[in-house]
Amino acid sequence: MARNEKPSGKGKIKFRFIDFEMDGGDATLQDAIREITRAIGKPAVVKISPALAAASGTQNFEVADDVVDEDEQDTDSTSADDSGDDEDATSKGKPRRFKSPTILNVELKGDNPLRPFLEGLSPDSDAKRYMAIAYWFKYHRATPEVTPDHIYTGYKAMNWTTIPKDVGGPLRSLKKDGSFEKGSGKQGYILNHIGDGKVEDMINKAKLAQ
Repeated sequence: MARNEKPSGKGKIKFRFIDFEMDGGDATLQDAIREITRAIGKPAVVKISPALAAASGTQNFEVADDVVDEDEQDTDSTSADDSGDDEDATSKGKPRRFKSPTILNVELKGDNPLRPFLEGLSPDSDAKRYMAIAYWFKYHRATPEVTPDHIYTGYKAMNWTTIPKDVGGPLRSLKKDGSFEKGSGKQGYILNHIGDGKVEDMINKAKLAQ
């Protein structure tokens, strides 16, 4: 019997049907059906054709292998979620795909504009840039919960080209570090008092350097 093939990416459930012709009485047929079921390796649906062979007692059986394993069901390979299961994804040999971030429609100028704020801090690592952007959104745009889209918007506004391929990766790392906590949204993160303190240290150092 042909086995279901599991394609990469978006999978489709496929059914395979095979017709068997069997001669014999009811007991013999029941034994044969049980053997077929065990060979399939999962429950099989057996349909008896309404047409019976009159003279020989031959019956036509259609065995439908319509029970599909959970991991063979329709799936869509999208971005890795923000649960931090990076090692699990790579250990299975599956290529990781990340959701493309979006530039948000946010007022970056006006009162307390983003660019002067970040230029004054001169963050020299992605971790510092992430915390500084989150701090600005939290205290200057009343947005305490940020997502990878907020970070991406900040990078684009600053023309920074070093943004990680997995934009959510540093947020997950900073959560483990204790600088962020999980927000209410699936990809939401909140800069906590630990993260606030780190950014405020950057602000104080920038003031001393002036």
